[in-house]
Amino acid sequence: MSRLHSWQEQLQGMVDKGIDAAENTQKQISSKPFDLAERIETEVRQYRVKNLRKRYNGASGKVFDQLRTFNSRVGNFAADLVAKLEKETADTAKSVSKTADEIAEDVSSTAKSAASDVSTTAQKGANRVSRGAQSTAKDVSNAADSASKEVSKASQSARRTTSSNRSARSRSASTKSTSKA
Repeated sequence: MSRLHSWQEQLQGMVDKGIDAAENTQKQISSKPFDLAERIETEVRQYRVKNLRKRYNGASGKVFDQLRTFNSRVGNFAADLVAKLEKETADTAKSVSKTADEIAEDVSSTAKSAASDVSTTAQKGANRVSRGAQSTAKDVSNAADSASKEVSKASQSARRTTSSNRSARSRSASTKSTSKA
């Protein structure tokens, strides 16, 4: 009997161990869905609608801030470019104006010199003729005076032409600088 009793105890021990193993296995298997549900529940709490709205508004606000920064940079670049173009245009206009003034001075000086030379030559001729005959001298003097007036008119016309050319060049330079801008 003692042997039967021993087998009975051994059998009970084996069954107990099997029950314990089955219980542990069942607990492990059943805990997995509950662990997953608890984790999902925690994550769902984090992603409530208010939290999602805050995250969305924060992210979209950052995007628009970056776009504003980009726009500011583009504006600064464009302002620098316009300033450079304006400076180049002003420098070119000054150069054209200076050249036009120099040309006008040269033309005026040449016209005055030519008028003076013509007047001097006419006077000398008149003096020579007057020595020969007084009536011929009067005719020559009148011719010299007439020539002098014509030269003066030509000089005035040259000045007007020079002034018109200067104005035309200024307008042309202004038109070019306006079209470049």
